[in-house]
Amino acid sequence: MRGPNRKSRILKMRHRLLITGGMDKLIRLWNPHYSGKPTGILKGHSAPIVSIRISSEDNQIFSVSTDCTVKVTDDSFLCFTSDPKASRIHGDISACAYSTAMKSLYIAADCMTMLPLKLRQRLHRHFTVSHNEPVSCCGYSKEFRQVVSCTEGSVVRVWDFDTGCQRFEFGGTRELSSITCLTFDPKGRRLVTGGRDGSLKVWNFNNGLCLKTLKKDGECREVCDCIFLQVHRNFYVMSVGRDRKIDIYPFASPQKNGHKDDILCMAQCPPSFVATGSSDGEIIVWNVDSGRIQCRFVSPIVAEQQDVKGLDTSVPSIVFLKDPYLKQFSSTTALLSSGAEGQCYKQITKLAKTEKDVLLYMADRIGYIYVYSMENLDPEKTSLRG
Repeated sequence: MRGPNRKSRILKMRHRLLITGGMDKLIRLWNPHYSGKPTGILKGHSAPIVSIRISSEDNQIFSVSTDCTVKVTDDSFLCFTSDPKASRIHGDISACAYSTAMKSLYIAADCMTMLPLKLRQRLHRHFTVSHNEPVSCCGYSKEFRQVVSCTEGSVVRVWDFDTGCQRFEFGGTRELSSITCLTFDPKGRRLVTGGRDGSLKVWNFNNGLCLKTLKKDGECREVCDCIFLQVHRNFYVMSVGRDRKIDIYPFASPQKNGHKDDILCMAQCPPSFVATGSSDGEIIVWNVDSGRIQCRFVSPIVAEQQDVKGLDTSVPSIVFLKDPYLKQFSSTTALLSSGAEGQCYKQITKLAKTEKDVLLYMADRIGYIYVYSMENLDPEKTSLRG
C-alpha cells in the first residue's frame, strides 16, 4: 500500500496494524487481514503527511507533515503536538528516524534536528481526564462561573466551576479547524475562538450555536491569540498569528503591519493601548485609536545574544499590570513579558493575574505554576524568576 503520496509502517501495539498517512492529512489504521476499510482514523494534521515512524517498544506513532509539525500518538491514541517554531525545523523534510535508546526523534531538513521525548507519568485513579486529546486553551466566564476548555480536535467543553462537572459539549466535527486560543466578551456571555485555519468564531457557548465567523480575504494562517477589545464605546475582536499581522474586526481595513516574525500573544491596556509579542522577542505597543505604533521593546538578552544559534527568543505571553504597588516606578502601569531567555526547559509560557493585580501567576513548559505577590515586587529588578 506504499506509493509516492503515502507513507506506511507496521505498528505492534495491542494488535498488529498497518499505519498510513498521505496528502489528505489523515492517519489511517488498517487491519492487514481485512482491507475493506480502515479500523480507525486519526485527525489533527493541517498539511500533507510526509513521514510516519513507529516505536513498537514505546507504543507510539510519530507523524511529520509538510508544515514541519510533528505529532506523537500513544497506544491510547492521545496526541502530543510539537510546534514548528519550538522544534526549530527549517526547510523541506527529507528523512526522519526514531531512536528507542535515546527516546528521541531525529529529523533531517536544512539541518539535523533532535526532538527528545519525555515519558508521561501514569495518572492516579482519582484523577479525572477532561478530554481525550490535547487541551490547547481554556478560559473562565465570571458571569456564569463556568470554565471553557478547547482542544486540537475542535472540541469545546463547558464545566461548572463550583462542582467540576461538565455542563455542555459541542464542536469536534470534521469541518471545524483545531482551536488555538479563546477569549470572552466583556460580559462573559460570548466566546470567541481562534483556529489553525486563520478564522475566528463567535459562539453562544451555552448552546453551542456559532453566531458569526470572522475571516479575512486571501491566504489565512494560524491564529495564535485573540482578545475582545473595547475602545471607548466601540467593541472589536483582535487577533494575531503566523501571518505576522494584526487583524481587527469589524474594521474595513483590518490588517496592521509591524512585526517581522510570527505574533504569539497580545494584551490590552484600556482604554486605547494594545501590546503584541512575537517569536523574535520583539514587543510592540499600539495605539488602537490612531492605528500607530506607540513604542517597541526588545529583550536585553535577545539584543546581546542575537547571533547565538538555537536561542529561543519568543515572547509567548504578556500582561499589563496596573496597581498601587507599582507607584515605586515612574508610571503606575507596567508591561510584563515571559520567555526570551533561551532556556526552553524553564521558559514561562503563560502569564495571568488576579482582578486587582495583587497576585501574578506564571506557568512553565515543564508543568510548574509560580505565584508572585506584587507587594514584594522589587523596582530595582527588571526580571522575575521562579
